[in-house]
Amino acid sequence: MLAAPVLVVALLAGVVVGVVETVQAQPEDAQVVADAAVEDAGEALTLGQPIDGRFAGGERERQFRFEAPEPGMLFVAVEGGAGEGDFTLDVATAQGVALQDGHSDSDIGGMATAERVAAGLTEAGAYRVTLSDFGNDRVDYRLVASFVPMEITRPVDPDGGIPDAEALELGRTIKRELDADRGDKADWYRVPVGPKGYLGVIARADHADLVLSVYKPDDLNNAEARSDQDLFNDLGHEALLLILDGETEYLLKVEVYDGACRYDLQLDAVPLRNAPGLAAAHRR
Repeated sequence: MLAAPVLVVALLAGVVVGVVETVQAQPEDAQVVADAAVEDAGEALTLGQPIDGRFAGGERERQFRFEAPEPGMLFVAVEGGAGEGDFTLDVATAQGVALQDGHSDSDIGGMATAERVAAGLTEAGAYRVTLSDFGNDRVDYRLVASFVPMEITRPVDPDGGIPDAEALELGRTIKRELDADRGDKADWYRVPVGPKGYLGVIARADHADLVLSVYKPDDLNNAEARSDQDLFNDLGHEALLLILDGETEYLLKVEVYDGACRYDLQLDAVPLRNAPGLAAAHRR
């Protein structure tokens, strides 16, 4: 039976964080344990109770895992104690894909260690929360979280995510479609591992604003290369140059800001002086 609406209030170092609940209040010892997909994502996120910790000894990132039983809103707040910390908060999928509205670096109240996130989880499953510190000193933190099950009207990407990423080939142009209104906001591709060198990526779309981003599979928060430069004053024309290390299979993300579009995507070797191996491979 659903309980009457209640107000869940967490006291965080003198700051009140309120979350309106429309379901039964969570028990004090409520804890969501992630499934095997994110068992290595760190500590399980405890709901309704503070999580206290400290950054020290050069450690600058803490990860928490969360298993959403159904769609809903995940609220996370953090505040640091004395010290020269500078926090950010990020909510992402189990694979590390950042969620819309899932990043905070806003320094609430002018405090570099005070951050809040309200992220909409469009489907049940595993998620990860990352707390990062860019300061240069020991700093304590207190993190609190709450989850409110609710229907999320934002459509889920029909193409799937990174596990379904298509492998690209040098010199081959592919044609695809995106439609942000249907939830198909981005496509993911795997960039082939090749000799050390340079790789040019070109994307073109009509009547749309595209963005290109390249990531390492183990770090989807920081792009290795990004293009949102609107070449020739054309919102749908992007290009970037990627440096290949000969070992990493990079991930390429093609994203549209809004609306629907068709786009062309092409990868080409860039025969710079110190990349003869890549250029030769492309000529074969």
